[in-house]
Amino acid sequence: MGIRVKGQSFVGFERTLVELKGPTVMAELMPLLPSELALKLRNREILSIGWYPMEWYGALHQAAQSLHGVAISREIGRRATRHDVTHLYRFILRFLSPNTPMGQLKRLHSLIAEGGEVEVEENREGVARIRFSQCEGCNHGTWEDMLGSFETLIELCGGKEAKATVTSGGNDGDDSMTCVLSWR
Repeated sequence: MGIRVKGQSFVGFERTLVELKGPTVMAELMPLLPSELALKLRNREILSIGWYPMEWYGALHQAAQSLHGVAISREIGRRATRHDVTHLYRFILRFLSPNTPMGQLKRLHSLIAEGGEVEVEENREGVARIRFSQCEGCNHGTWEDMLGSFETLIELCGGKEAKATVTSGGNDGDDSMTCVLSWR
């Protein structure tokens, strides 16, 4: 069994995709989704406080990528993160360095995912190297979403031109990914 992801990720995905592509986009995705997931989405049964299979979240990304291109997943991660960080947190984040969220990544990961391992292999001024493992159910879309989230967190903490680059893994079928985040 793969890891589970907080329902807030699904809520943020839908809100962001609708903002980007219009009010009919979720109806366009439904035929591309596993029937159980499509039914839960149609019936509004995905709760922000619930936990759901990562495979479902990956299926959302695969469907969105098939309709709107691979870049949509990173954009969803960026925009959903920006939206989810409330105005209060945005104010607080201005006083933190970009390295601060990287130092708290294990804790942050546990707020949105049950399972998987996170190791910050390097965290210094302008660069962080992170390795995720045992993340069964992740796919290229979920990894890209995560990278977009990292870029936004770094920028909200004052980093400029944040860029996340995968150095290993991070593809469909990979349960691990190593990435380097850089910023100035």
